[in-house]
Amino acid sequence: MRVRIFLILDSFSMILNARCGGPPFSRTKPALSLTVLQSKGRSMLKNLILVAVSLASCAAMADSNDYPGRDYGQHDRSEGFTCISSSQGIPFLGSDSLELMARTNAIKACQADARTNNSECNQQVTCRPNGPSWQSYECTTNSQSNPFASSASNELEAQVQVIKACQADAHTNNSECAQNVQCSATSNHSYSYYSCVSESQSKLFTSSGRDSAVAKLDAIKACQADAHTNNSECMNNAQCEAVYESPSLSACITTSQSVPFTIEERKFHFEIMKDVVDQCQADARTNNSECRSNVQCESAER
Repeated sequence: MRVRIFLILDSFSMILNARCGGPPFSRTKPALSLTVLQSKGRSMLKNLILVAVSLASCAAMADSNDYPGRDYGQHDRSEGFTCISSSQGIPFLGSDSLELMARTNAIKACQADARTNNSECNQQVTCRPNGPSWQSYECTTNSQSNPFASSASNELEAQVQVIKACQADAHTNNSECAQNVQCSATSNHSYSYYSCVSESQSKLFTSSGRDSAVAKLDAIKACQADAHTNNSECMNNAQCEAVYESPSLSACITTSQSVPFTIEERKFHFEIMKDVVDQCQADARTNNSECRSNVQCESAER
């Protein structure tokens, strides 16, 4: 009978070990075993009490570890938070490992500015946890047809940077800068690369790089810098595509007034398209609009 009870107690000890995750529990309270339970000087009642107390303690520890917010809270503390407080259309950034502190930092930065309203600073606050290191955010905005772009590891940080860059320009409107913001998440993986194009009056302007927002902005600025283009068209007709950094061999062809033009190069799709359109439009016999509308491209490597 005594042996059976010992075996039952030993089974309880195994349950305790499993419940507490094994070795971590054994460091705080040695695992019960048949040898320990059979040690001299221990009564059966004392063994039973020991198992009961250990089981209760272990269960409490396990429940604490299983608390739904525990892992999430630890993750958030390690990644940190970023907050935006705004007033009068002006954004202010705050960051910290704790969300409450990040919020407080943003509000204080907002209220410290002479142009802002303290109540607005308190009410207009947005916070988000920082993303993983491999991810970044790119934001763009515009005002009076002037484009601006910025990127950062946190969306709110990128948003504040681009708004401030826009508002710092003497030709922009603060409200437009804040209202026209658009952001997107991108990858920081080494194979990510972007080719962008902007178009106005049938003319093409290209740019490329690892940051799609910056590449797009450069293409728009190149378009707007041309005396024959329209600033709004340059912005509205801009686009980007994800590509490999080392472009494959491709070819583009276009025609105007029945005159064909062809280019085969190891360049990005938009770049070859621009080259063949430019070649066509430089010919005195052609029509600029036809050169652009009739272009076709395909990769020479399959």
